[in-house]
Amino acid sequence: MKDHTVMDRRGFVRRAGGLVAGGLLGGLALETRAYERGFAMSSTTAGRCISCRYWGGVRRVSEDGKTITAESLGWCNNPQSKSYQKTTPPDLGPMESWKRWDALG
Repeated sequence: MKDHTVMDRRGFVRRAGGLVAGGLLGGLALETRAYERGFAMSSTTAGRCISCRYWGGVRRVSEDGKTITAESLGWCNNPQSKSYQKTTPPDLGPMESWKRWDALG
């Protein structure tokens, strides 16, 4: 019978991996929760993810066209960006590779 008070190498790696994964997922959940209430920025803002054509977050332009509201983190789809294929918050920036979102006119 194995003594459960002694941790072997596999047990240590398994537990440490679980702690790291839990910490990463917990941090992402907290960051995502921060944007669930909505994040608003002026539609004239340049260089930020929320107003970039390549940002893949949930967002909308107000009826008067003056404000953009985001409801989540997004995904950068700009191959020229250092954040390409990464999850980004709507207020990340300024970005040199930023391109104005078509919905902003």
